[in-house]
Amino acid sequence: MSLQTLLIVVMLVVVVALALGWWIATRVKRDIDREPGVVSTVPREVRTRPECVARLRAVSGEPLLLKRREGDLSFQIEDKALRPLATIPDRNVRAALREVAASLDADFGEVWVAIVRVAGESTLSVTRLV
Repeated sequence: MSLQTLLIVVMLVVVVALALGWWIATRVKRDIDREPGVVSTVPREVRTRPECVARLRAVSGEPLLLKRREGDLSFQIEDKALRPLATIPDRNVRAALREVAASLDADFGEVWVAIVRVAGESTLSVTRLV
């Protein structure tokens, strides 16, 4: 085999390898893009006790982010980092967040992320993200 033929064969192998890599990458990207990142952007009203809503309103006027994963409940208030529920010193606020999470567990299952806003005296507006 001459050097010229060997060079052509190597170049063809490289082109085929690049084409195969591109094809695999596009399939993987398509599969990733197909998975839903947002489950529902339509807010849902959740009714709860007025005491629960008052406690959540006292914590912050901003929406709360609640995250349930593998049985653990985490929350985020304003621009603070996501923290476990156990880090809240006020047990009444912890109880209010657990009450909201229990109603969301019934609707969303065991794994979810939601934004919770106070909507009324005994109503919360909940938007599920994941």
